Amino acid sequence: MAFGAMLRGWRSARRFTQEDLADAAEISTRHLSCLESGKAKPSRDMVLILASALDLPFRDRNLLLNAAGFVAAYSSLALDAEPMRPVRAALATMLAHHEPNPTFVFDSGWNVLMASSGAVSVMSLFLGASIDPKVAANLVHALFHPTGLRGSLVNWPAVAGHALARLRRDVAGRPHDQSARAALDAALSYGTDGVAPVEDGDPLLPFLPIHLRRGEHEARFFTLLASLGAPLDVTAQELFIETYYPVDAATERLMLELRARSDSDAAS
Repeated sequence: MAFGAMLRGWRSARRFTQEDLADAAEISTRHLSCLESGKAKPSRDMVLILASALDLPFRDRNLLLNAAGFVAAYSSLALDAEPMRPVRAALATMLAHHEPNPTFVFDSGWNVLMASSGAVSVMSLFLGASIDPKVAANLVHALFHPTGLRGSLVNWPAVAGHALARLRRDVAGRPHDQSARAALDAALSYGTDGVAPVEDGDPLLPFLPIHLRRGEHEARFFTLLASLGAPLDVTAQELFIETYYPVDAATERLMLELRARSDSDAAS
């Protein structure tokens, strides 16, 4: 896509008028109009200023730069690359310190990159040992797949509705991120019959609990979501850390029991 058309598309997606974007970028409306129509060619700095004013993800800032004829400004390192070593170490520390609470590190496609022992234990308990590895390796598949957590989630309609809304926001905010689009498509492909509105939750709680029950085991969690504070890389910006905290004492006891069982298995 030509730079002008891409810029105009993003402005429309952000619901900015030309006057809004021109003011935010501190340029004239006439100059912005010429950039969108292709009558003027932007400098590299101007592309970055406009991308910042539009609050574009790094992946899309790179695409906007490419469309204008410039090289990407942001790297896209693999998580196991040497420059990412401090990030990996920090994530490992977070996972260890949050034990026995389940913690997942995942990317924009909801692919699980790292998981705490508590997360592995909970997934094993409520998914079952015979589950397809592909399902356990991706949080969207785990939630929406017919043989995933759907059968163990007491309030699946509400949790799935919240996740679906989050997936749609991800795609709207990162329309060129194929991983985010694939995650949404996967959720829709499994069927969303019975999914409840986002607002459908317990009016007595300030959050949507994740209520799991399988056989004699039951757990209720709420989650906290975190990301890197000042990333300068596409991969780093698209890393998310989600920790599941017990809602009640019974869930706390279950997690401690699972931790003790895991430690005992490791020792033997």
